[in-house]
Amino acid sequence: MKMNYPIHPSSQSYEAKTRNFRDGVQRLMSAAGVQTDRLKTVLDLGCRFGDSTLGILRATPSSTQVIAVEEFIEATALAKWKFNTPPTRIFDAERGLIPGLLKSLPEGWVDFFRQEASSVWGREYFAFWPIKELGNLAIDEVDLVVAFQTLHWLDAGPDGLPDVGIIRSIRDMVLPGGLFVGGTSTAFFDFGKADVIEGMPRSVWSIHEHPFMKIVFEEVARLMAVEIGKAPEPVSAKPSLSAEGLKKLFESNGFGNLQFGHFLIKYSLDVLTTETARNVPLHQGRLNGVSDFVKARIIDCALGLANAKCDRLVGDGAQDPRLVADRNVYEAVPWLRATAV
Repeated sequence: MKMNYPIHPSSQSYEAKTRNFRDGVQRLMSAAGVQTDRLKTVLDLGCRFGDSTLGILRATPSSTQVIAVEEFIEATALAKWKFNTPPTRIFDAERGLIPGLLKSLPEGWVDFFRQEASSVWGREYFAFWPIKELGNLAIDEVDLVVAFQTLHWLDAGPDGLPDVGIIRSIRDMVLPGGLFVGGTSTAFFDFGKADVIEGMPRSVWSIHEHPFMKIVFEEVARLMAVEIGKAPEPVSAKPSLSAEGLKKLFESNGFGNLQFGHFLIKYSLDVLTTETARNVPLHQGRLNGVSDFVKARIIDCALGLANAKCDRLVGDGAQDPRLVADRNVYEAVPWLRATAV
């Protein structure tokens, strides 16, 4: 399953919107036990708008080069602009997109990013490249490949696993003894209903149990029933992306010593009630069976109806479900570490 990463105009703060990518990738590297002191070249696979790239640059020595790859040209265009990339390294197609992308950002966004990133400029290189053609990207002798929350994006097939050719291409890039470290979402790789992570049970940490998210899910189910003429299929309790399948895939394509783990990232309420509420139903397959156009329409309607319901509750003197900030504001990031052999 692929996912686009549109920029939604909003008043979200820079910190709230980018923390989970910028700081989350550092937590991933730390949780997976990555030793950064001798890294020469790192590949940031699925870099989005460059926030994970900044996190990697911050976590690595000043001599480390980071190559950031993304297959959405809007993402690489904005990432290059945010990193003050020299004009000679910005394609004409990217340059033409930048004015429109900048208009959708909160005022001062890029200036804030550039201030934070200025100390690491010059160590990054962004590549707009289709993931299916990763093997044709002339990169080798990489010490570390980081795929933060993108295991599900590596052209997963019906079994939910990454494409074999992509894993082989990654292996061809990595030096013997080098590492692949990747993460995803519990929507694709679950731990079971009773998991306790960082001392918190699922009923406390999971954003899927947040009261506003539950209202969104209810509205999506109702709209889907109208659209397809019957109740939608229940969401699978066990995503197909499994540790067993991943272990077999990586070990049969040049990797060994696989390790698995997980950590939590916290969502701010403005992100949870906008982007997270928009993306999670899609990730979980709650809108399977209709076209992409209809999916977008249902999500828009569901969010509108959910917000209207919350407004009515507030008008009746009840607590606003959108303001519940003390629980169910976390998402677990399952991760794997594999060593090139």
